[in-house]
Amino acid sequence: MKIQLKDDEIYEIKIPAEITSQDFLILLEKLEKIVKLIKLSGNFKNPTYKDNPTKTRRSSIKYNCPNPFDTREKVLDFLQYGYHGTKEDKERIIKYIGRSWEELQKRFHSLINRYNIQPNEIGLTKWRVKEEGIRSDNKIPNWIIRSYTGVFDENGSDN
Repeated sequence: MKIQLKDDEIYEIKIPAEITSQDFLILLEKLEKIVKLIKLSGNFKNPTYKDNPTKTRRSSIKYNCPNPFDTREKVLDFLQYGYHGTKEDKERIIKYIGRSWEELQKRFHSLINRYNIQPNEIGLTKWRVKEEGIRSDNKIPNWIIRSYTGVFDENGSDN
């Protein structure tokens, strides 16, 4: 096998038809050295990659409404309905935002961290621990949802 690095530089490797595993490893070492020489010569272009890869941006989430999580008060309303709301409340929020409830629940933790929300602000005694599972004893009894913005209320989504 002959490998041409430049016009005046050619390397030749003689490979027998059958070789042992030890000889094969030696051959690989020689090939690695030749690969380094090819890279140093500057004639190397990796055919599996484009020359100038274009970076793609993650597309933002499209909601049926303006961003529902842009203020702390909206997030407090949303989380209160998430923890204390009825099925009808959650269906109304799903229709207003345009995402499934499972997708919205995945955002709870990040919204709580982003806006530094304490559990007592949304009617919980403490944040539930993963090992506990879903437990109702963390909820403050007889909690009334206090709407700060009215966006997720019965009449608020029509505005």
